[in-house]
Amino acid sequence: MAAISDGLAGGRGNRTMSYDGLDRLTGTTSPMFGTATYGYDVLDNLRRVRLSAGARQRDHTYAYDAKQRLTQVTNTSGGATVMSLGYDVQGNLASRNGQGYAFDQGNRLREVAGLERYRYDGHGRRVQAFHDARDNLYSIYGQDGVLRYQADYRTRQTR
Repeated sequence: MAAISDGLAGGRGNRTMSYDGLDRLTGTTSPMFGTATYGYDVLDNLRRVRLSAGARQRDHTYAYDAKQRLTQVTNTSGGATVMSLGYDVQGNLASRNGQGYAFDQGNRLREVAGLERYRYDGHGRRVQAFHDARDNLYSIYGQDGVLRYQADYRTRQTR
């Protein structure tokens, strides 16, 4: 795809794209969003994105671990870390910018540290969500596996 015409007044939503010989996106241009250029490493991982829209400039680099998982996004011009990611031994997200996540052996999210905890039934469906500062949501499924009912017993709200 080389272009998108959104049909907005004045063509502000129109975009053009360019690609390299490996069909990787290398650039985009739009009157509304400006210009972006993309760079890749030899393993096709996105390594750099440069955005310029008038006076606004952003230049981010992307770092990966040995398993090709994104570990860090850095603002090149300021050197500040925009996002840092860590993973558990199963490859699940374990941390994002210091926020911890815990998964069980079935790769189901069990906890967002300090915020929420989850329980699942024998079919792997989330049946309880405990929000440390808010409601506790219970979910009931039919025999066909379709979510039938959700209730918060603390606030007495149903969905």
